[in-house]
Amino acid sequence: MNINDSLVLRDRHKPVFERVKSVHLGSLSSSSIQVIQVILEAARDSVEQLRVEHNVSELSSVIRSMTKINLLELSSYNYPLEHLPPNVETLKISCEVGLDTATDVSPVTQLMRACPNVKHLTLQCDAILKDLDTLRNYPITSLDITGFQYLNSESLFVNRTDSSWPSSLGSLRVYYSMRANNPLDQFVAPLKNLKTLNLSTQYVADDEIEKILSSLDQVEDLRISSNNYRFNCSSQVISRSVKRLAVAMATFTPDNYSYIGATFPFLRDLSIENPRQLSDLTFSKLIDNLTTPLEGLSLDTCFDITEASIMTVCSSKSSQTLEEVKLRDCPKIQDVCYVKLADSIPRLKVIRYSAAALRRHQTNIYILKKYPTIKLEHV
Repeated sequence: MNINDSLVLRDRHKPVFERVKSVHLGSLSSSSIQVIQVILEAARDSVEQLRVEHNVSELSSVIRSMTKINLLELSSYNYPLEHLPPNVETLKISCEVGLDTATDVSPVTQLMRACPNVKHLTLQCDAILKDLDTLRNYPITSLDITGFQYLNSESLFVNRTDSSWPSSLGSLRVYYSMRANNPLDQFVAPLKNLKTLNLSTQYVADDEIEKILSSLDQVEDLRISSNNYRFNCSSQVISRSVKRLAVAMATFTPDNYSYIGATFPFLRDLSIENPRQLSDLTFSKLIDNLTTPLEGLSLDTCFDITEASIMTVCSSKSSQTLEEVKLRDCPKIQDVCYVKLADSIPRLKVIRYSAAALRRHQTNIYILKKYPTIKLEHV
C-alpha cells in the first residue's frame, strides 16, 4: 500500500487495513498525518514490509510499535534510530540516519541496539560505513555495501579472531568507485562461509580474484562487474563450488573466455553482460569448453553475437538441460533465433527478451501455441 496525500480514509476501509502486509510512506502533508496514523495503528499487527521516505515525528511511536515488520527500507534523511521497529531482520538504509551525537556510543552500536535482530543489512550511509569495523562484532548473515571508500580503513584488513563474520556472513555485495589502499582479497578471503559474492568495482584485479577463489570453497553464486578483470588464469585456480557465474563489463581476451569451463567445472548458470570482444567464434569456444551442461544462460548487451551463437547453444550438450534463456539488448538476434531455441531445447521453460526483440508478432504466437509450457517474458 502506497500512502500519500491522495488517500482518503473511510470507516469501511479499516478492516482492510488490518490485513495490510506492505506499506510505503511517501511524501506526506501535515493535514494527512492523523489519517495515516489511524491506518498504521490498524495495520500494526499485520505489516511485514515498510518503506519510509518521509520522516514524521508524530508517526514514530506507532512505527516503533509495529512488531511484525521484518523488512524496512529507510530513505528518510536523519530518521532517528531509536524510532526504528526493533524486530526488523532485513534493513536497507540509503540515507544518513539520525544518530545520538551526545554519546560516545559508536554509530553501529546505536544501530544494533535499536534493531538487535538485524541479520540482512544494506548500507549507503556514510556514518555507519565509517564504523564498519565495529559491525564485524555482530553476526550479520547478509551484507550489501555501496560507496565503499571506507574500505581504506586499515583495521578492516586485520584478520580479527573475535570477528563474527567468518562464521556468520553468507552473502556479501561490495560496490565502490574509489581505489582501495589495500588488496580486496585481504578483506574478503577470511569470510570462509560466503555462499554469495558480488564484487562491483573497476579496480579489482585478476590476482585479487584468484586469491579470493583460492580461499573460499563454499561460494555458489559469484558475480564480478569490473572492466579491469581479464580472467588471465595465471595460477589456474579451480573453483568447484561456483554454480552460478555472472560477469559484467569484462575485458577478457577472446581466448580467455574458453577458460571459464575449466575454472568453474560445476557451473550450471552463466550470465555475460556488456562484454568486450565476445564474438560468435569466442562464444562457441566458451560453450564447447564447459565441463557441465548449463541450466540457465543470460546474454545481456552482447552486440556482436548473431544467429551463429544461438545455433551453437542449440547444438551443444546444454541444449538438453537448459531451462531458462535470457537475451537482452542483443540487436543481431532475429526472430528465427527464438524459434530455434524453442524447437531445439526440450526442457526450456522461460525465454526472456527485450521488448522490441521480436520483430514479428507471429513469432510470439507461434512459440506460445506450439510450446504452451514455455513462458515469454519481457526484460
